[in-house]
Amino acid sequence: MSITPTEPPESAGPTDSAARVDAPALRLYDSAARAIVPLAPTATPGLVTIYLCGATVQGSPHIGHMRSGIAFDVLRRWLERCGQEVRLIRNVTDIDDKILSKSAAAEPPVPWWAWAQRFEREFDAAYRALGVAAPTYEPRATGHIPEMIDLVQRLLDAGHAYVGESGNVYYNVRSLPGYGSLTNQRLEDLATTEDESQLDDDVEADKRDPRDFALWKAAKPTEPADAAWDAPWGRGRPGWHLECSTMSRRYLGETFDIHGGGIDLRFPHHENE
Repeated sequence: MSITPTEPPESAGPTDSAARVDAPALRLYDSAARAIVPLAPTATPGLVTIYLCGATVQGSPHIGHMRSGIAFDVLRRWLERCGQEVRLIRNVTDIDDKILSKSAAAEPPVPWWAWAQRFEREFDAAYRALGVAAPTYEPRATGHIPEMIDLVQRLLDAGHAYVGESGNVYYNVRSLPGYGSLTNQRLEDLATTEDESQLDDDVEADKRDPRDFALWKAAKPTEPADAAWDAPWGRGRPGWHLECSTMSRRYLGETFDIHGGGIDLRFPHHENE
């Protein structure tokens, strides 16, 4: 992310209104437009809304995780220094293929939810040690399963998704003409739109197109029974990309100003969101 403020604030205290500058003085690199553009809040004047893809709490935090948190903490502080209100959502992904596999492989095995909580606490301690301010809200994926089911149904009703024979639900990437535009890729050049950690025979078996991605994963007998939830198309758990789409919509609405995260998440995660 490139931040280019065109005018620094005067050397006064953070509460001195004379020291504030207007938010339009801030220009950001927009990775979708591939250009540096002025920040222009889309919904409410004076309010900047940000969704930051947070941690998948599968293991201990490292410097890459913290870099993202610090970068957007700096952005938030600058905006507030400019007199803007900032609503920053940074999620916690606490149900995921990696969490399930790593908790099961531990010696002795650990319940998946306990594994996730352990590393969520480590992330929280790391943020605090580095002086990163707490987000406005920090939702957990497991706290929003009903909204995720509603979003899957919305996509099914709109013809953007379909249910496979085994109860998996997939997003039909060909139903979205602009798919690939965020990362400047052509669909015909892609072999898959899933992250490598999300690929397995059970999920790939009933796709109509190998480039479709999972919105809902059917429950497996090899996974803990409490790592699945009832849904109209069958018991299972949400796919990774659906989780962030649901939480951003829940806390920021259909439209918000800035979506952020590590650059390694641009494809497939941000593209699929």
